[in-house]
Amino acid sequence: MTDVDVIVVGAGLAGLTAAHALVDLGATVQVLEAADRVGGRTRGGFTADGQWLELGGQWVSDEHTALRALVDRFGLQLVDAATSGRVVHVHDGRVVEAQALAQNHIELDSATAQFTALVEAVDMEQPWRTPDAAVLDEQTFAGWIRTVVPDAAARAQFTAACAALFVPDPTEVSLLHAAFYFRSTGLIGALRGIDRQAQEWRIDGGPSALCDRMAAGLGDVVRLNAPVHKLAHNDGVLAVTDDGSRYTARHAIVTTAPPMAARIRYDPILPSDRDQLSQRLHSIAVVKIYLVYARPFWRDAGLSGEAVIEGGPIPVVMDNTPPGYAGGVLVGFIEGADSLKWGLRSAAERQQVFVETAMTVFGEQAANPVEYLEYDWSMNEFTRGCYSGHFPPGAWTSYGSALTAPVGAIHWAGTETAREWTGYMEGAVRSGERAARDVMASSY
Repeated sequence: MTDVDVIVVGAGLAGLTAAHALVDLGATVQVLEAADRVGGRTRGGFTADGQWLELGGQWVSDEHTALRALVDRFGLQLVDAATSGRVVHVHDGRVVEAQALAQNHIELDSATAQFTALVEAVDMEQPWRTPDAAVLDEQTFAGWIRTVVPDAAARAQFTAACAALFVPDPTEVSLLHAAFYFRSTGLIGALRGIDRQAQEWRIDGGPSALCDRMAAGLGDVVRLNAPVHKLAHNDGVLAVTDDGSRYTARHAIVTTAPPMAARIRYDPILPSDRDQLSQRLHSIAVVKIYLVYARPFWRDAGLSGEAVIEGGPIPVVMDNTPPGYAGGVLVGFIEGADSLKWGLRSAAERQQVFVETAMTVFGEQAANPVEYLEYDWSMNEFTRGCYSGHFPPGAWTSYGSALTAPVGAIHWAGTETAREWTGYMEGAVRSGERAARDVMASSY
């Protein structure tokens, strides 16, 4: 049995950040990670010729101040993720300029203006207290889009633009949550045309390199292969792992996504609002996919490598070629219902549909990649999805107040709990910092 001030459940960015913040403030910690690696919803990968790629979270914005501070602290560098050239949109099977398509439809202008007004009205500290919160929370984002954008072609364009910035299927999340997300990330302006304002930088070596250095800085207090299956919290906290190891502390910070946190057994059981919240939030099924080419041939035609595709299983494609790499790398995402459908198929079939999509966007030169890579986050035992948990209709107004509220000695972190940059690595880092402050404030 180990006695510490704080047990941190999960060694992703939120957990590692919380642990470092606590140690910096003089607390003792024990980090328990279920997987055989640190990093959570970040993960590193390599091409056959040794080039690093990110299989999970990856992008960094100028506004990601907390994450950038960690990159500096642990001696890593940011590399430019921006690409020059034209962004295209596949509409009705045709490749058109994304900006021209958005600007030429009055319904898109109207829908964007109306949605912007909703976004700007959200109470970010207490979203359930947003004006007309009950009305916003009882309808899906998709239902609102159908009402505001009656023209089918314009509706498809608006939905595709949202999908490029907002991963969940609009049929599965509430309008209030969609508005909260867009305000949290500041991405509402990007609906006028896809840009890279949240995707300006990458971490040299990938976020997994940062997590490895953060874990190394904590030393032996990080234990891998230690799934927590029970948290007793009568007088302090007792954590029991799958192998029967027992750890005690004054407090615990649970940093896993709410659906996974709900799989821990709590004694006493959690209050009903917290438990119901965890049952309702869902992580999106996502397969991140890569095509590697001998060179980034799309740049020859003045294309950025970015495309938004209506109607197919891969709604977004981007140039993800690391700086200095001789080859060309395209990244895509199969998300939500499409991910569940295509996740049952073979990797060869997923590769083929990505190649066909790339050929539609970039022409015949896309037919022959030298390599294909993928990672299916819904099949990760300890995340069962990515990038974050999202709120279906009714969840914010009925249970949202339980999202960050401590339950006795148990505190909650993770990107879902962030009020700024929720769903991003920055949100995870800020949540870890906030949880550490909360614990220290309640302890001393």
